[in-house]
Amino acid sequence: MYLQHFGFRDKPFKLTHDPAYYYGDAHQVAQNELCYSIEERSGLALLLGEAGTGKTTLLLRLLRSFSRELSGVFLSDIAVGEASLIRQVARALLIPFKPQDSTDNVAQYMDIFLRGQLTAGKTVVVLVDEAQGLTDGQFEELRLLTNLEHKGQKLVEIILAGLPSLERKFHTPDFESLSQRAVIRCWVEPLDIKQLEEYIKHRLDVVGAPNPGMFTAESLERVHHASRGIPRLVNIVCERTLLIGYVEEQQVIKAPHVDQAVADLNLKPVGDDGIEQKTGGFGLEGNLLVKMAAQLDEVMKKLNSLETGTVVPASQPEAAAASSPSGTQPNTEVGGPKIRKWLKTLQQTTISPAEPDESQQEFDELVDSAVVTRSLKTAKSETNH
Repeated sequence: MYLQHFGFRDKPFKLTHDPAYYYGDAHQVAQNELCYSIEERSGLALLLGEAGTGKTTLLLRLLRSFSRELSGVFLSDIAVGEASLIRQVARALLIPFKPQDSTDNVAQYMDIFLRGQLTAGKTVVVLVDEAQGLTDGQFEELRLLTNLEHKGQKLVEIILAGLPSLERKFHTPDFESLSQRAVIRCWVEPLDIKQLEEYIKHRLDVVGAPNPGMFTAESLERVHHASRGIPRLVNIVCERTLLIGYVEEQQVIKAPHVDQAVADLNLKPVGDDGIEQKTGGFGLEGNLLVKMAAQLDEVMKKLNSLETGTVVPASQPEAAAASSPSGTQPNTEVGGPKIRKWLKTLQQTTISPAEPDESQQEFDELVDSAVVTRSLKTAKSETNH
């Protein structure tokens, strides 16, 4: 949508784990420590950091860098669920076993397999993401895996990545035995202002931006303050800021554009007295990131639908479905200027379906009332002058 306006080949601040966008400087220290743990066969290492700091990106990058002597297995608490962790690891390593085999038998098969790998000069590394969500039973299985040794060498290297709550869990008496095995504990820190500047320039370079320095120094400071240097929040704020720059037909991103983006996203510092968050498995930071990403995602979907020429007005879903065999209403006013016109006038449109379903209510709340309306006040005032 704004790609042609800025001269981009792709969206520079998308939230997917694309290797092309990897910015290694922010993770170099942690990556070196994890590599050291693997090389020294220390058995267990912890990778800790706030939500959105890039732990998953680092794990995936580490996995892709493995040589032939390293066999990597990537798991997350979501993929594992409450199933046996040993069985999940064995399945990922393609160790044959029958469904009726007990977990103890599977562990024996794994021990034989791992001894063979060690003899062949290979190291097996198990990377567990979002490890703070593992059950007590799964942590006990991890402890058993760290016990596997042959001739004084650990048979498997385990890296647990998680929120700071994982570290706090390891300080409890129930986890003392497992905690003693975690020799390496490294942190993924938020970006400082210099790293943030290089991070943004790097992502703009990747998409072929004609001016990778399109964010002014003051605007970078605002992004850093709002995001606290957390890369995922940086992406969300910058994506929203580019949208505002596109609406106002600007090529250089300035501080007021960032201020408007932050206001649109209702972005407040985590722990602010005015914010009410449910903790859950994601923690305070994670819930905030999920909310921000959902808001931005809904806006982009609606704008992209305008650009492609298929829009279903929320106030007339039945009429729109009746007017088109595909259930969508063709949009005859597509293209950059028409999208800008829609953005600038959207706040004057009342979207109130007669019988809104839950998803539509969420869309209206996140997009029309909270995100788009406030974001376009500046653009509208300039248009009326």
